Amino acid sequence: EEIDETRESILAKQEEIRKVVEQFPNFSAGWFAYAVGWLQLGRNGEALKAIQRAHALNPNDETVEYYLAALS
Repeated sequence: EEIDETRESILAKQEEIRKVVEQFPNFSAGWFAYAVGWLQLGRNGEALKAIQRAHALNPNDETVEYYLAALS
């Protein structure tokens, strides 16, 4: 599905990603994508929670570590 940068499009993408991480809670890349979506919406609190989940699942991912540090 094509995603543009409108708020509605990002919210729709977030809903789809939420369904995926609920079904596959150990999918660290899914949690990372969820965090990025929250960042796009300016919702840093939700982004931090999602990136912390991605970090817990894959503590050696340098990109996740970068975002974790930036949000902390």
